[in-house]
Amino acid sequence: MAQNFPSKPIRVISPGGGTNLVARLIAEGVSGPLGQQVVVDNRPTALTGPIVMQSPPDGHTLLLNGSSF
Repeated sequence: MAQNFPSKPIRVISPGGGTNLVARLIAEGVSGPLGQQVVVDNRPTALTGPIVMQSPPDGHTLLLNGSSF
C-alpha cells in the first residue's frame, strides 16, 4: 500500500542571503496545502550539498540553492 506524502515535516536546506528568504517564502506557502510543516535550515553553502546527500532518500529533505551569472 502506498504511503501518503509527506508523512513527516519537510526540511529545506538553504544557504544564507536571498536564497534563504526565497526558501522561507516557499515554505510558508506550501506547508498549508501539504498538511505538514516545512522547516528551512540555513547552512553555509559548502555544507548544503553534503547534508542533503547524507539524508535518507525519502524525499523529505530538499536543497534550495541559487546560481549567479
